[in-house]
Amino acid sequence: MQAAMPATSQLLKTAVKYGVLLLGALLIAGLPGLATVLLLAAIRRFSLAPDSHAKHGISHQQASRLGGLGIVLCAVGVYFAARGIPQVANATNPNNLFSPLAFALMVGLVGLVEDLHGALSPQLRLGLMAAILATALLVHPGLVPSGAGIPGLDFLLQYHWLAFALALVAALGAINAMNIADGANGLMPVVFACTLLAYVAISGRIEYYALFLALLVFVLYNLVSGKLFLGDAGSYGLGAAVVIGALELLGQGLVSPFFLLCLLAYPAIEIFYSSARRMRAGQHPMQPDNFHLHNLLYAKIKQSGCGSILANGGTGLCISLPTAGASVALLFVLSPTSQWWLALFLAYVATYLIIYPRLKPHD
Repeated sequence: MQAAMPATSQLLKTAVKYGVLLLGALLIAGLPGLATVLLLAAIRRFSLAPDSHAKHGISHQQASRLGGLGIVLCAVGVYFAARGIPQVANATNPNNLFSPLAFALMVGLVGLVEDLHGALSPQLRLGLMAAILATALLVHPGLVPSGAGIPGLDFLLQYHWLAFALALVAALGAINAMNIADGANGLMPVVFACTLLAYVAISGRIEYYALFLALLVFVLYNLVSGKLFLGDAGSYGLGAAVVIGALELLGQGLVSPFFLLCLLAYPAIEIFYSSARRMRAGQHPMQPDNFHLHNLLYAKIKQSGCGSILANGGTGLCISLPTAGASVALLFVLSPTSQWWLALFLAYVATYLIIYPRLKPHD
């Protein structure tokens, strides 16, 4: 009888947890959100595409790499559900829908192959992504910026071939930076969600709204369970969607490049600082390690007595909300084309440089 009590209590806790997840998903994204939670639970239950916790430096439990697949399926469901609303259907152009973002889906498929089989070398992955993004820039020349509002850079962007090359290199660098920064529950998913929300506020595009809601469902599940990663499919695909959206808005003159930097401040700062840190130590700039800011912050939160799941999710939120979240909130008082975003980005850089040495253990 006494042995049955803990089992009953655990069963009740699990029932309450999934009840909250299902209700939250239903309120966020309707039936597609509900179906996504069930899909993510099935992926977790059958241990599909498992990833070692040791690979991430923070997670202390086995998790699946197929979170990105759930996000895509949820976004597609939300999009088609929204298309059933006459006002939405009339406001969109079915002949030109998803065309630039189709290339983001292709980039995500490269990551999905890696998630399922792990058979692609880094060089092959980079080459495939470069080919896909180069094709996107050729098919949609409006994605190639002709100006950024930055003296010197604007002169270079006058030459289309040079602007094409710079856009391609920047896109590849940004996607890889976002993949590297995906190291704590809720970190990059919340950054992606905030960025897509900003895109919705500026452009009104239903595709970005569908992805935003799908990400909220994933963040809810991810923070509660801690047993799903975005995986390469999620980080590459969503990274490509964010980059393509940035190039679109920049090409239309709707945003400042510094606003985009503020939204993606953490991956941008982290990739440059980590590379410089490794080079100073005589290492390869891309050599993996567990000395990213999110690793150090997680260790500090864990030392305070928090459990692994709470510390993991807390780490992600402590970084994503004051950066990407704050940048979206400031849209209420700042135009996305304002030059004040440069000052905010420099403040983010200064904050990182102040915090990092205080978190790093002394040798």
